[in-house]
Amino acid sequence: ISGEAIGTVDGPDHYRVQGLASRSTLALRAQPLASSAQIGRIPADAHCLRSLGCEGGLTFQEFTSLSDKERRRRAAEHPRWCKVEYQGNVGWVAGSYLAEDACPPSPMPGSSR
Repeated sequence: ISGEAIGTVDGPDHYRVQGLASRSTLALRAQPLASSAQIGRIPADAHCLRSLGCEGGLTFQEFTSLSDKERRRRAAEHPRWCKVEYQGNVGWVAGSYLAEDACPPSPMPGSSR
């Protein structure tokens, strides 16, 4: 297996950006931290961001068992970050700005389409 993260059954293959003002951009970062270097920007209306895996955020057990107040506190302490590819650029974005997206499959390398 290569060092690249692969999609699994527990997450979407693609995302779209959500929750940003129309002229805003989502920061693409080098590491899964708000303080990490910004290496790109993704438009507020972007879609078909390829998922390369996420980390952090609430576990299913936390999501189903904690009160709303405790869920918000826990999510703030351990935010979800997702590694994505957008237009050939790979980096990390805050998971709170992502929603699952249905995108057409990418053509296989070497195929003629």
